[in-house]
Amino acid sequence: MKAKLTEFYFSESMKWISTIALIAGNSILIIYTDYNYFITISLLFIPFLFTSKYEISIDKSTSVIEDTFSTLGIKIKSDRVEFKELQGIRVDKEKQSYTANTRSRVRQVTFNEYTATLEYDGDKVLELSRNSDYEEFAAYVYPFAEQLDLGIRKTY
Repeated sequence: MKAKLTEFYFSESMKWISTIALIAGNSILIIYTDYNYFITISLLFIPFLFTSKYEISIDKSTSVIEDTFSTLGIKIKSDRVEFKELQGIRVDKEKQSYTANTRSRVRQVTFNEYTATLEYDGDKVLELSRNSDYEEFAAYVYPFAEQLDLGIRKTY
């Protein structure tokens, strides 16, 4: 049985905002300048935005974990680890905060960050996912745990 967890490197909003900004900026460059090489290079960045992703693949039949980063369909970095036993998935909740400064005021921003960690072979761990939006986090992690028939242990 093989299960995959795929997370894109760039958020949906960043992908679309960057694409619109690149197209608008390049339109201005086409109208007012002759920087065709710069326009071509910047337009090549758009497929990079939409195809960069992390993928964790766990095959229980061969006892292999493959952790991969790819872009444009090309594996950039891939780690392969063999395991003996999968214990489960641990979900941690951590409170984060930072100071947001604007011209008119200073504000403290606090939020919760959820982390899913795969525990295997007794003392080994692999971070699966990290997100501040619990619904989005759960939409990735819980189906992945069901595919592997693993229990989820919440530490909060």
